[in-house]
Amino acid sequence: MPKLRQDTPHIVPGRNRSGVAVPPHRFIKNDPGNGPDAVQLAAAATDVIQGVSLENIADGANGDIARSLGTVILEIGAAVAAEGIKLTSDGTGRAIPVSADLQCVGAISETTGGVAGDLIEATLVAPGQQHGA
Repeated sequence: MPKLRQDTPHIVPGRNRSGVAVPPHRFIKNDPGNGPDAVQLAAAATDVIQGVSLENIADGANGDIARSLGTVILEIGAAVAAEGIKLTSDGTGRAIPVSADLQCVGAISETTGGVAGDLIEATLVAPGQQHGA
């Protein structure tokens, strides 16, 4: 397997106050109840995805978040069988293929992965895009 690349032009700090660690390569969403810079794992396909965690972010710690168009590495929660697949979040922030209208699109696959836990390349899309809307 070739080495995965990451090209994220806009990296910002995010503070995790969610009570659990945010693993790297997962979709994140804003956590406005914990402050303007607070983030947490995206936990549903309908969550508005705001970016991808670039490192492990312990509870109470700051970490780097990719928040704009660019190539990122994502951990998948289900098979991504082709390039160009719209991706959303599973219940743990891992990327899964969009399967229904009005699910939030966080990225578009650039490479494929066969099983949960694989890492793939994907291009982030603007926050708040919904499939079929």
